[in-house]
Amino acid sequence: MKNIFYFFAFLLLNSCEPEEFSIPVPDRIETEMVSNSKIDVIKNILLQSGETIYEFPLEDNTVVEGYVISSDETGNFYKSLIIQDKIENPTCGVEILLDKNDLFTLYNPGRKIYLKLAGLAISQNNGNFFLGYLNLSEVVSIPESLIHQHLIRSLQTEEIQPKKIDIDDFDLFKINTFVQLENVQFSLDELGKSYAGEIFDQYSGEREIIQCNNKLSAFVSTSSFANFRSHIVPNGTGTISGILRKDYYGEKYVIVLNNPSYLNFNSESRCDPVYFNCQLSKENNKNILFFENFEEIKNAKELTEKGWINENIFLGNGKFERKVSDGNAFMRISAYGTGENTLEAWLVSPKIDATLKENSQLSFQTRANFDNAKLLSVWISTNFEGNITSADWEQLDVKISVGPRGGTNIHFVSSGQISLSCLQKSFVIGFKYVGSDPSKTTTYDLDQILITSD
Repeated sequence: MKNIFYFFAFLLLNSCEPEEFSIPVPDRIETEMVSNSKIDVIKNILLQSGETIYEFPLEDNTVVEGYVISSDETGNFYKSLIIQDKIENPTCGVEILLDKNDLFTLYNPGRKIYLKLAGLAISQNNGNFFLGYLNLSEVVSIPESLIHQHLIRSLQTEEIQPKKIDIDDFDLFKINTFVQLENVQFSLDELGKSYAGEIFDQYSGEREIIQCNNKLSAFVSTSSFANFRSHIVPNGTGTISGILRKDYYGEKYVIVLNNPSYLNFNSESRCDPVYFNCQLSKENNKNILFFENFEEIKNAKELTEKGWINENIFLGNGKFERKVSDGNAFMRISAYGTGENTLEAWLVSPKIDATLKENSQLSFQTRANFDNAKLLSVWISTNFEGNITSADWEQLDVKISVGPRGGTNIHFVSSGQISLSCLQKSFVIGFKYVGSDPSKTTTYDLDQILITSD
């Protein structure tokens, strides 16, 4: 029995020869690889080809260098690596599709890499250029077993310096580069929400941010598989550093974070709009001062005859239109298909006389469809005399419907009861829509406008 034991021990020891199994050793010698092209050049090759996909020949010796700016450590990126051309002040970036998880262990942010293009294919989707392997008519991930043939790691790792820009500086050339926005905050509607853990976040969560110095908005996009998806977005204002991308539909710009530490909201102050505010009465209002459900209005002429003003500030064709669905009439507005880069449309109510009226309140209903930005707001004026731009307007704090990205809503959403009790004079209500085709085109339906008083 003892001899059998020694025999098996001998087999075990001799089966563990160092030649058969070895522990991976980190790179210790710098690669001799050198680049002979640039990222923006290979993007131009695709554009010059006039094709949707360009495949680099197997004999192509083009090599580009770049610096890793993405990390999949938190799960906010999946099987892709994003590189840009410079440590700071980058001019362009590109996404590389890789069939491998935990890329951050080899290709950490700041890591310099060399990319051999022979046999790879490049394509783009709304300014997002990406590289991979050509499979029939699409670009797919590079198989894990072949990654080492195309990606060569340098020993060099640098600290990437985000490029400080404003939201109005966003353009296609900055997609897939590391940027920083200063003096930003999450919009009031987003406070209390998680990054991507709400019931309506199917694949990703998009949370609107506002830049205080220009009041422009963008979105922070977070994968529903990120390990910080359930974290609540911060209050206050500060800086956001992340990778500029386009959303899944290619309609709007988004910032994608490697992890939440890239948000530095060190100020508790905010730059929210100053809303018109009255003390909300607890009494039940019974008298109707004004009501409109658009059932009796059949065309633009009848709308004007009832005292409404429907105007496009920049004299474009995009205006509110009367629609009927399932026997219900309402007003609809959308920038979609208008071709108007800046569309500002107003629907202004007839003058409403609240003289000697007490505890007046406003309510209405909205329905958002194909939602890609919050574009509708509601305002009040007491000195409106027919000219929208010359009147003084105060914004109302109302609830506006939020819709699905790729479809329509069935139900209307109530605005809630907005108190106008401190107004005992004539006023008008203005519904303001600011959109842009094709980037900001949310469709809104408006109905059941009601103002009551005691």
